[in-house]
Amino acid sequence: MEKALYLPQNASKTYRPLTTFIFIALTAAFYYLIGAGSSYLSIPPSSASAVWPAAGFALVMILVLGRAMAWGVFLGVLSFNLFFRDNSFDFAQIALIDIPIAIGSTLQALLGAEIVRRYAKRTNTSEYALLKLLLMIGPGCCLISSTIACTGLSLNNILPTEDLVRAWITWWVGDSVGVMTIYPIFVLLRLNSNAKSLMARLRATSPVLLVLLAVIVFFDYARDNEQEKIRTTTEKETKVFSLGVEKHMTSMTNIVLSVHALVNSHTDVSSQEFLDYYYNRLPYYQGLQAIEWIPHINHKERNDFEEKLSQIYPGNWTISERDVNGNMITAKRRDSYFPVYYVAPIEGNQAAIGFDLASQENRRKAMEKARLTGKLVATEKIRLVQDSYNQGQEQAGFLLMYPVYQSDDFTRLKGLALGVYHVGDLVESALVGLNTDAYNIFVSDITQPDKPDLLYRRWDQPLGSNTWRSTLTIGERTWAIDFCLSDQDLYSQMDWNVWFVLMAGLMFSILCAAFVITSQGKAQSIANEVVIKTQQLKQAKEQAEKANRAKSEFLANMSHELRTPLNSIIGFTHRLIHKSQDNQDKRLVDSLETIHRNGKHLLNLINDILDLSKIEAGKMSISTETIALPALTAQLQQQALALIPEGTSLNLVTHCGADSIQADPKRLTQMLLNLLSNAVKYSDHGTITLTIEPKTYEAKPGVSFSVKDEGIGIKSEDMHKLFDKFSQINSPGKGFIEGTGLGLVLVKEFAELHQGFIDVQSEWQQGSCFSIWLPNKV
Repeated sequence: MEKALYLPQNASKTYRPLTTFIFIALTAAFYYLIGAGSSYLSIPPSSASAVWPAAGFALVMILVLGRAMAWGVFLGVLSFNLFFRDNSFDFAQIALIDIPIAIGSTLQALLGAEIVRRYAKRTNTSEYALLKLLLMIGPGCCLISSTIACTGLSLNNILPTEDLVRAWITWWVGDSVGVMTIYPIFVLLRLNSNAKSLMARLRATSPVLLVLLAVIVFFDYARDNEQEKIRTTTEKETKVFSLGVEKHMTSMTNIVLSVHALVNSHTDVSSQEFLDYYYNRLPYYQGLQAIEWIPHINHKERNDFEEKLSQIYPGNWTISERDVNGNMITAKRRDSYFPVYYVAPIEGNQAAIGFDLASQENRRKAMEKARLTGKLVATEKIRLVQDSYNQGQEQAGFLLMYPVYQSDDFTRLKGLALGVYHVGDLVESALVGLNTDAYNIFVSDITQPDKPDLLYRRWDQPLGSNTWRSTLTIGERTWAIDFCLSDQDLYSQMDWNVWFVLMAGLMFSILCAAFVITSQGKAQSIANEVVIKTQQLKQAKEQAEKANRAKSEFLANMSHELRTPLNSIIGFTHRLIHKSQDNQDKRLVDSLETIHRNGKHLLNLINDILDLSKIEAGKMSISTETIALPALTAQLQQQALALIPEGTSLNLVTHCGADSIQADPKRLTQMLLNLLSNAVKYSDHGTITLTIEPKTYEAKPGVSFSVKDEGIGIKSEDMHKLFDKFSQINSPGKGFIEGTGLGLVLVKEFAELHQGFIDVQSEWQQGSCFSIWLPNKV
């Protein structure tokens, strides 16, 4: 392995200003996109991601394109925080938080790149040296961004002090994991830069990618499991809160029932008896504003009633009501009144004395319902008479009323036993002693579900996603109580197990990256040696082949010259043998036979050498056999389903209407898988259909194989490029599509080897259909 292995070959290259500007813009854009994708891995309550590949991307871009890319990193971080993480565009926050975070991330990438440049040039490439380098540019350099960011967030009161350590660890680990996965991938791609295909280069990075995927999967599982545990615990806790409120409401109902029993069991209860009952007989409940007795008074009894009020309470009292401005005035003449007669306690409730409940529509509706049903009835949200009428100072209240009738005559209403409450005081008193400080509490009247009426809200914030609701019925009305927690409060109790998973993943990533890079580096060194030796062997082989070709050419050229005299020698020797036999010269005959025999042997040897020199290198051929098409269809369906990414809405449908065909099974499978793979790549939704059916072409029986999709289709001006070598169709909206541009070229060549052809039909934005026709027999 060479010492500058960890550096790109063009690390010191300079670019023109326009080119540099374009690279800076692309760096910022890709940083933003990578950051947006990584935000899914954040651990509440902070927004820091547990795996942040953008940190590694920033380091690699500065290494590859130079220090000027630091501006691209700065702009990418700043735009991500402005447009994705926070849309408030508060200039103070931009200056105090967003810009320092961007500076920290940029300094971190610059320092890491400088360490790689200096350290990689003066050290060896052993496992220990590489591990040391990864620790410096990963956990070492990543202290910068996490420390600057979390300190700024904490000083500006965005990150609570109790969450500072967790947020800092998440930020630091996320950046470290990102650097120690992206940088090794970059090194591995460089190590395999001579690979013949992109897939071969990507396969070399698969170990590190698998480690990253494993870290993400295990982290996601641990985080989701912990969050679910927290939500389950919180749900149980809010049920306890709801039971507390419901129990308190029941107590308030019982108070009104007891007041009803008091006034119903006595012919005439005095004011003092009413007060004594409140102070001595009723238990103390927080949230109860007052209990009241509301008699039914007709107009003839008004003067006597007002005199009794003045005798009970010091002052000149009349039956009163509020005007449109909220001022208390003497009630207008009516046939009947429902004024407040007795109230306890008196302190804080003097404004209610003599107030006619029938003077306001919301109270009158509840009174009428109570009179007709004989049940305990609650009013809708009202403003209590006891409260100030200043806008914004009031608290929502309600009344609980129970009708009291004359003897057993349910048509003659004697009056109403009443409980007076502030909703907020009632709910908060019900939750005293329970740990609800972190919860925002909403109480709504949902008697009319399509028109909910907010009765109480602890803080002036909207309902969030972390909300648990319970309902209760009080006085024939239905209330909803919502307990809401912010993400920060909900997940502040998260266990450290999630961080332990991240730390384990970080350490495993370091070891795996070091091992893979050093292993592949050594393999690269061996490969270089193999290349050198192979080149030498190739040269020797070429020389031998050249000599062999020269020999073959010489023999071929000399074939006539060699065969003609040799045939003459054999022929004349044969004639001489016959003549010598007549002379009975045995010794001469033996000599001539030896010459004849050796001549024929030499001719056979020359023929063999000439035949050997004429053998040519073999060309591509196909080996046909009978293929069962239903079985092939099932196999293709299984293989094609594996190509469809998870989370997409693509469907695969197959139709096989042919039984068999004579073809090369390997090449046929390869052709159809190429078409199915293209359909998946260029489709986001819809159905991909594989149809196999008999079809006759030019009176020749055969089989048609078609793959139809509902993807982006092909423009008419691009159709001629389909079968060009190393050519791909640009697809707006699809981004980079993996492939070499040889798939359709191979499909076309294989189809023609089978004496068939391929046909294409496509409409832009509507989909494509590729059809292959092959004869039944080649």
